[in-house]
Amino acid sequence: SDEIAKATYHLDASSLTTLTIRYSPHAIRFIDDKKIRDAFHYYSTWSMPRLYSMKIQNMIPVPFRDSASLRNLDMSISCGLVINQEQFHVQSLVNFFVTCVNLEELTMDLCCINCTGSPLFASLSPSHVNLCRVQKASFSFHHCTRDITISTMNMFRLPTVSDMKLRIWTDY
Repeated sequence: SDEIAKATYHLDASSLTTLTIRYSPHAIRFIDDKKIRDAFHYYSTWSMPRLYSMKIQNMIPVPFRDSASLRNLDMSISCGLVINQEQFHVQSLVNFFVTCVNLEELTMDLCCINCTGSPLFASLSPSHVNLCRVQKASFSFHHCTRDITISTMNMFRLPTVSDMKLRIWTDY
């Protein structure tokens, strides 16, 4: 990621409308160190004023200058059965989603996330994300803990959603 970040730093991608970024499940992390974060989130320095759609796998995106232009977001996060607190940070999700003010379609697929008892989820209750333009939403929880499912769903306010799918596959 460091080489990609260096090679594409401040990339002018003015015509880019769709961006797909995929990492392995082991790459998920919340990083405070700016240098490492920039390497992992290399796209955040790019100029993408026409970015319409973003598909991401196994990362929580950071807010970036053109995230307000997103209309469609497809996010998939798959982890091992137990992950540590640094790997799945709900406030990072909130921080990103509040910048997606024009989002119209949201797909979120979480798989095998187990953070029961994590203080990161305890702080989620007061943080809500108003996604006032989302008309279509799909949420899938595959073998996630009850806390993950409830906390994630409680995070969103979707006042204009007219088409929603909720899938929960779990053992609890």
